[in-house]
Amino acid sequence: MASRKDVQDIMGLSAGETTKSAVQKRPKPALQKKLLGVNREVAALYGERPPPVAIYEEKKSYRAKRQSTGPAKKWIQQPFTNPSRSDGLILKHWRRKPLPRAPLDGSGDDTPMDDVENQDPQIETEYEFAKYNVQVEIPTYTDEEYDTHLRSDDWSREETDYLLEMVREFYYRWPLIYDRYDFQPSAKPEPQHSAASTTTNGAADSAAIKSDDTPSTSQSTEETSTALSTLPFAPPKTRSVEDLKARFYALSATLMSLRTPIPTMTPSEFSLHETLTRYDPHLETSRKR
Repeated sequence: MASRKDVQDIMGLSAGETTKSAVQKRPKPALQKKLLGVNREVAALYGERPPPVAIYEEKKSYRAKRQSTGPAKKWIQQPFTNPSRSDGLILKHWRRKPLPRAPLDGSGDDTPMDDVENQDPQIETEYEFAKYNVQVEIPTYTDEEYDTHLRSDDWSREETDYLLEMVREFYYRWPLIYDRYDFQPSAKPEPQHSAASTTTNGAADSAAIKSDDTPSTSQSTEETSTALSTLPFAPPKTRSVEDLKARFYALSATLMSLRTPIPTMTPSEFSLHETLTRYDPHLETSRKR
């Protein structure tokens, strides 16, 4: 086995010379930054490449100590009125008591401050939550418009107004409107006959009426329809939700065309008008069935 001297003789080196390559220095391990807030065992699992984003808090932060701002503020029950209400009800809520302030009159003289302690709080007329009282838009009409364009033999003026009021109260929620719908006319219609029946002679009346004084079915139906078309009100009927929608949509479409003629409508208004006019209650009933 060759010794060190034999190797030096072969390479032509003296006994005291050594190459730098022969002596290999061991690289020093890179100093790793100590991770704070992480257990030593967990930090050892990271290896040479710790996560780029810190998943721990190096320092605990505490809230600043609450600063004392003096004695506790006084609170009062402030009366206020809600502009959304029409009954003028006065309510109360808690408010900070206002501090006394000296009036600014522009002069350098000392002026007495207002005695806020013994004064009764003034009633607030502005309520910050009144802006959320959003009312729905309901079509309106005049007497002339109703008599000319909106009159119906099946619907009276009183019931039509009742329907619009229900729609306004329940915000177009048709299941609620149908559930709460209970129209009761203010006066019951009196039996009226047409003028032609009163001007007929006695012989024609005796021939038309049966021996038991009972009118025929066709005659009673014709008289009833004539009476409903002439009276301003009609007896209450059982309305379905499709009937309510059909009446309201017909009113809205007619008033919409009166306010804005169809040639001058915008695309959105014309689309809405087409939707209102194409509503078919019988088709909707069969579809649900």
